[in-house]
Amino acid sequence: MEEVGHYAVAERCAREALALQPQDLWALHGLTHVFEMQGRLREGIGLLGDAARFLNIYNLFRGHLWWHLSLFKLSQARFDEVLDLFDREVYPQSSTFYLDVQNGASLLARLEIQGLDVGLARWERLAQASLRNATQSTVWFTAMHHVMALTRSGRISAVQSTLDYLSSTGTRSTQAALARELAQAAAAYCQAKPREALERMLAVRQRHGELGASHAQQDLYDQIMVMAALQLGDLPRVRQLLKARLSTRIWDAATWQVYESGSRRVDEAHDTASVRAALRWDVD
Repeated sequence: MEEVGHYAVAERCAREALALQPQDLWALHGLTHVFEMQGRLREGIGLLGDAARFLNIYNLFRGHLWWHLSLFKLSQARFDEVLDLFDREVYPQSSTFYLDVQNGASLLARLEIQGLDVGLARWERLAQASLRNATQSTVWFTAMHHVMALTRSGRISAVQSTLDYLSSTGTRSTQAALARELAQAAAAYCQAKPREALERMLAVRQRHGELGASHAQQDLYDQIMVMAALQLGDLPRVRQLLKARLSTRIWDAATWQVYESGSRRVDEAHDTASVRAALRWDVD
């Protein structure tokens, strides 16, 4: 319900499930996504902050909820807390579990987009998992995340091996072929080739959703495109991409007004700091 924009229904169902079982991680996840899409950061932090006391007694899905808490805090520019969450909960040790790789790589990439130096050691932790798993995974959304970790840690030959794997598999899987295009775009972005990164992502822009993943996860595509356009000095393109990204958060008349206000701020974006601020979802 949340992914198709029925936020009120999604919230009601999630709250009913939590009334029956307050530690239902999937119900917590659904409500978390509603808060994310509606920019309700303080409520999201409160919900997951309360859940922190029991999250780690559950299975590997707990890491994804820690990732969501990190996104809420990132939107409030609480970067030191986000880095602490990364080290303690999101990706404390090398893990080949696909969701851990997605959580870890996307969080580091978002922090770097916000201007943080996350350090080589964190990328290296992820790269160790990618070296073991990037040419075996069939969860295609993960491919781009593997490539980012391998590129950031300087494993260029492993990046090529991953792209070759996606190419060979792509002859019989349209999703693998799409994953290769997005992975190559991510590799270009990480290697300071913004024009190639932007062109590749724009070429398949209408197909990004074919690899699955939530709107919140797919937002990394938009952030990379915005930053690539900014690095090229193409402010009209930056503003257009930011406005398109804002439009995904409209669900009623009140949020249309929020969108209009956000659009006006986007029109004034003229430097790196203002674009980074626009990439955060703090609309509380």
